[in-house]
Amino acid sequence: YTLFLRAGANDKAWCAANALCHLREADQAQQQFVSDFPPLDPADIPGTLVPQAWESHLASKGVDGRLDTIFRAFVPAVVRTRMGRVPARSRARWLGEQVRPEDSAVAARLVQLVRDTAEVLGLERPLLLARPKLSTALCVAPTPMPALFVSLPAAEAVPPDLLPFLVARRLGELRPELVAHALFPTLSELKGMLRTAVRVAVATRDAPPKNEDEALIAKALGPAEMEELREAVSRAIGAQERPDVRRWHQQADLSVSRAAMLLAGDLEIAWRAIQWEARSPADLTPNYWRAEMLRFLVSDEHTDLRDAIGVSVEARTA
Repeated sequence: YTLFLRAGANDKAWCAANALCHLREADQAQQQFVSDFPPLDPADIPGTLVPQAWESHLASKGVDGRLDTIFRAFVPAVVRTRMGRVPARSRARWLGEQVRPEDSAVAARLVQLVRDTAEVLGLERPLLLARPKLSTALCVAPTPMPALFVSLPAAEAVPPDLLPFLVARRLGELRPELVAHALFPTLSELKGMLRTAVRVAVATRDAPPKNEDEALIAKALGPAEMEELREAVSRAIGAQERPDVRRWHQQADLSVSRAAMLLAGDLEIAWRAIQWEARSPADLTPNYWRAEMLRFLVSDEHTDLRDAIGVSVEARTA
C-alpha cells in the first residue's frame, strides 16, 4: 500500500487498501481512502470493455483453452437441438413472460442493472424471462438467444448492493465459452457433454453418430462450428496433457467472478454476494475462492480493467 502511494500508483494503493479492509487489517487512513472511492453504480460507470479484455484480463490464467473452444462450438448446437424438439406453441408457453420495468420496483432495478452491466462488460443484453418459483434470483436460460430466468421474489430478498455482482456473474456465463458452466453445473454433466462432443467430432459421413441425439446435434452444427470443434478435439486428444474438466469448471467460475468483482467494485461486497450463489462439490472452497479474488484484486489486470471502464482513482480524480 505505502509503496504504491509513494510511486503515485493511487489505484493500486486503493486496491491494496480494499484487500486490507476485507481482511480487517486496514488502519484508519486506509479505511478512509477506500470509503472516499466507493463502488459506482453500473449506470454511472463511463467505460466499456473491449472484447479482447475477456481473454487477456478476465479469463483465469489456469483455464484450458481447448475446453473453451470445444464448449464454445458445441454447447450452442446442443441448446438449439433441444429447443428444436419443443413445438412452437409449447415453446412460447415455456419461455413465458418477459420481465418488465413496470412489474415492480425490483423488476425495474434488475432491468436497468442488466442493461447497464451488459454495456460495461461489452456483452449482448439478454432477455429476462419471469420464473417466480426459482429459488435463486437469476440463472442462465437454456435458449438459443441470450436469456436469463429471473425470480423477482428471490431477487427481493437479496441485499441491493449485492445485485451488481450477481448480475455480472450471470452475464459472464452467457459468453459462448462459459455458458457450459451454467447449463452443465455438475462434473458428471460436463464430462458427459465432453464425451458427446468428442463422438460427434470424430464421426464422418461413412461413420455417422449412432445415437439419435448426437446425429441431431451434428446436423445443428454449422460448418464453421464443426471445423472449430474438430480442431479443438484433435488438439485435446493428441496432447500429452489430458483435459481436466474439474479444473476447467473451477477456472470458469473464477473468470466470471473476476468480471463480477470488477463491477461490484469491492471485495467485501463480492465475498458477501458469493454466499448467495449455489455451490457444488466441484467448486473451489470458499477460502480458496477468496484467496484467488485477493490475488486478482491487487493484480495489474484488475487495475488495468478499472482504468479501462473509468472507475480507477486516477480516472475519478482527473
